[in-house]
Amino acid sequence: MKLGQTSFIQFLSRMVASLLGFIATIYFARLLGAEPLGIYNLVLGIVSWLGIIGSIGLSGAIIKRVSEGKQREQYATAGILSIMALFAVLAIGIVLFRSHVDSYIGRPVTEYVVLILFVTLLFNCHITTQWAKSSSYKWGTISNKNRWAKPTSD
Repeated sequence: MKLGQTSFIQFLSRMVASLLGFIATIYFARLLGAEPLGIYNLVLGIVSWLGIIGSIGLSGAIIKRVSEGKQREQYATAGILSIMALFAVLAIGIVLFRSHVDSYIGRPVTEYVVLILFVTLLFNCHITTQWAKSSSYKWGTISNKNRWAKPTSD
């Protein structure tokens, strides 16, 4: 597929996903009511922030190293283990501060936060490694107009 076609399909799929998300939010707000939807949004907010902490740039490092083509499996495994180690630290912290998490949200949802965080980080690891393995993109081999490219001596 050409770049223009791929870009258009990507744009269109993001627009459809946004529209479906908007419609689903309205539907669930009517179905569940304000309180459960608010709890759900608080849990997702916490998981999103913890997910950022749980990957702290490791996704980019995994993509870079795995896409280089040398020792792909070792780099992918090391990246996944690093993210899972960060998850373990975060999970222990969440459990230790369970009372604060539960009082912030207003319900006892600590276990759900840990579970959703685990699934989110695991899914991100999977997507990152699969994308990097299937990518023919090599960091540092594109023209100097790319911010990731290595500078050449002229």
